[in-house]
Amino acid sequence: MKDIFVTTDNVKRTLAALDPLCPALEQGLPPATGRGLVLLEGRTGTGKTMCCEWLATQLWYATYVRTMKLWNGPWMLEDLAAALGLAVRGSSKANLRAIQEELRRRPRLIILDEADRVVQNLRLLETLRDIYDTTKCPIVMVSEGGGLAAIERKSPRTWRRLGQVVEYATLSARDVQQLWAELAEVQAPLSLEQAEQVLKHSQGGSIGEVMVTLDELERKVRANPERGLTPKVMELAFRRAV
Repeated sequence: MKDIFVTTDNVKRTLAALDPLCPALEQGLPPATGRGLVLLEGRTGTGKTMCCEWLATQLWYATYVRTMKLWNGPWMLEDLAAALGLAVRGSSKANLRAIQEELRRRPRLIILDEADRVVQNLRLLETLRDIYDTTKCPIVMVSEGGGLAAIERKSPRTWRRLGQVVEYATLSARDVQQLWAELAEVQAPLSLEQAEQVLKHSQGGSIGEVMVTLDELERKVRANPERGLTPKVMELAFRRAV
C-alpha cells in the first residue's frame, strides 16, 4: 500500500470547518471572529489523530500538542510553551504570559489532540479560553465523545466561543473505495458492494481494521493479478485479516 494521506469525508469536513480561519493565519494575523474554538469528536478509530498530525505537516502555522491524562494547569502551560518553541519558565504565570506574547506576535492554530482531559476539567478549559480571548488564536480540541456536552455544562462562556463542531463518523463504503483507489498498488477496482463487505468484516469502520483488510486484499491480488477481486479472493483475504 502507498504511504500517502487520504482525505476521507471526515477530513474534508474538518478542512471545511477550518477554512474560515486559515486565510488570516496565512497572512500572520489572528482570524477576525469571536468563535475561533473548534471541537472534533468521535470514537476511537475514526481517524482524528491521523487528521490532526497531517494538518500539522500541511499548515505551517499549526502547532500540534498531544494532551496528557494527568495534565494539570502548570503542566499544560509548560507543554504549550515548549510546543511553541519557548523556554519553559518557573511559574504558571510566566509561562502563560510567554504563550500569550508569542501568539500575539506570531498567531498560530493550536491543535490539542486527545483533549478529553481538558474538556472535562473546568480549570484547564477556562485557561484555554483565557489564551484564546487574549490572543484570538484558534484552538482545535479533539475528544472521543461527549466533549460538546461537557463544555456546555462546565463552561458556557467557552461553549459560546465554539465556532465549529465536527462529528467524526466511522468510515463509509465510499471512504473504503477511496482508500483502496488511492493506496492500493494493484489494478483491481473495488466495488461499492465489496467495500461494504470490507466494512462488515472490519467491525464497523475503524481505519486501522479497514487498512489491515485492504492490505491483505492487496497481497492476495498481487499473488494472482489476473484473477482480480473475485469472491474467492475476498474470502481468502477476510480469512487472513483477523
